[in-house]
Amino acid sequence: MTSYGPALIPPRPQMPTRDDDFRARHQVARAQILRENFDDVLSAWLTNYVRAEVLDTWGQPDTSNVPLVSYCRQLTTPGRYYKRPSLSHPSQGAEELIAPGGKMDQAGIFSKLQTVEYLTTGLGDYFVRIDHSERGLHYRLIDPANVYLEKDPDTGDTVLWWELRARFLPDEGRYVWTYDAFYLGDKHAGREPYYRILNATKTDGGTYEDMSHRFLRHSVDGEETTGALEGEAYPFRYKESGAPFLPVVQYISLDDGQPWHWTDLRGLHRGTLQACSYATYTGRAALDATGSHALAFGLEPPAADTRPQSLSPYDSGLLGPSQAPVRQMSITPGTITFCETTGGVQPGVQIIGPGINLDSLSKFTRGYTHDLMSQRGVGGGLSVEKTGANPASGAALYISDRSRREYQEKTEPLYRRMDVELMEKSAAVCNLATGTDYPEDRAYSIVYATPPRSPQEEKEARDAADWNVANGYRSKVDTYIDRNPGVSREEALDQLADIGREAAILDGMIEGEPVEVADGDPQAEAPDVVIDEEVQADKAVALNGAQIQAAQSIVEGVSLGSIPRESGISMLVGFLGIAPEAAEAVMGSIGQGFQPATREEGNT
Repeated sequence: MTSYGPALIPPRPQMPTRDDDFRARHQVARAQILRENFDDVLSAWLTNYVRAEVLDTWGQPDTSNVPLVSYCRQLTTPGRYYKRPSLSHPSQGAEELIAPGGKMDQAGIFSKLQTVEYLTTGLGDYFVRIDHSERGLHYRLIDPANVYLEKDPDTGDTVLWWELRARFLPDEGRYVWTYDAFYLGDKHAGREPYYRILNATKTDGGTYEDMSHRFLRHSVDGEETTGALEGEAYPFRYKESGAPFLPVVQYISLDDGQPWHWTDLRGLHRGTLQACSYATYTGRAALDATGSHALAFGLEPPAADTRPQSLSPYDSGLLGPSQAPVRQMSITPGTITFCETTGGVQPGVQIIGPGINLDSLSKFTRGYTHDLMSQRGVGGGLSVEKTGANPASGAALYISDRSRREYQEKTEPLYRRMDVELMEKSAAVCNLATGTDYPEDRAYSIVYATPPRSPQEEKEARDAADWNVANGYRSKVDTYIDRNPGVSREEALDQLADIGREAAILDGMIEGEPVEVADGDPQAEAPDVVIDEEVQADKAVALNGAQIQAAQSIVEGVSLGSIPRESGISMLVGFLGIAPEAAEAVMGSIGQGFQPATREEGNT
């Protein structure tokens, strides 16, 4: 039986160009950080400051506080895909594709896009490839480190796109690195579009061997064949125009016209490794501070280590490792190291204690992490705050809700454009595979769910709305509708009137037993009310904000025909303590020709 084990996968080959290879290595390391699996990356980084033989005594590096991860997760949580967005198209022909439970939903695209948003924020670029099989539409997420591309300098459109993949050769029992190679052609140069599978390792002549015949199987005039798909046989073409397209969408973190955006958070990437280095050193220093070490002095340590220092993987390939020999002895607290005497030196013992101020070192480490995150600009400026007066670590830092919301609003047009492209190409792929006739244009639209507000944001919004209502800048009815989406204006008036009646009864503004009012009957007469003259005199001085709002609601109800004029005046007098003459003046001519409002047929 042939083994498919990962041990058979050969080392990753270099990318086609030196610049792309450098970019890819950097993105591989950053992707490991974002997936919180970067012990080897951090260990390599630490060799810039600590010799490898010393690191061997430190154990695992500290990867518990990762600013890059914290930054990206907080900006994209809950994110624009935390609830299914609303998709639409002017034509009804796209419903089977984009409706809830449709083909895109069945392919799990929106759970995948949550991951795409997070990784795009951290890596600068990410790719979604669209395909179709016997199981239906499906999407595959692709790291940018595995992609080589070329763009049209005039339009910015991708014309060449290669994906590095390890493919298995069953007949040989081994894996081989390949490129899934797409090219959209160039009519001016007479070059046709193609889809090929290329060997990612160049031949001695500097070319990439075409291995399409070993991996690509397709039908031509009803007969099965193999090989590259070129020219008119290129499979990804729009149904109406016949123009070739790339079945891939590139998600980007910013729209600057550049083919790649990996440098966007390069400083935060390096700063994260630095912060983790400081945390690792602080943890080691804390262990060292728990005890002392006894060392014989004036002696030559036996078997001095002369291993060469190594540089980080970011530089080693460019500069080569340093071969300068070092002499090193590692010590641990609570131990005694015995050394041989040399040169007639009298032996002695020296006690070595902690040589650092642990409190100062911890403060420095936390301060570095705070500054690192606070320097990342989002919208009008990123606000990074602490969850407590003295957090135990930089993990206690959080991005303010306002900054998170500003980031979402800032990037929404960019994501909307990319998501529309995804819908368009999904339609085209389905049409090619199944013969459907979904619209293949950019008329698709998407509306994202508004991220929930934090308790602090909710309080600020409520306070602002209440102030606007109390000062006459906004109707209470409008504010009620804003807080209760989907409620009609008539329903809001009815509900506010009910609230006003109940509040008046509970506040003792009506004497005697509460009177039942027919629910939903616009013609129900208001109860006879007994007015306490002393209470009325007190309330006649001025109305508070809540009373003004209640009066506005009553007047609006009369104007809309849901409350008779006489009932409205009685409510102003009885509920709010307004003098009858003042109530008449407030109502004016409103409701003098009262006709009960009727609901339109079909409304409930």
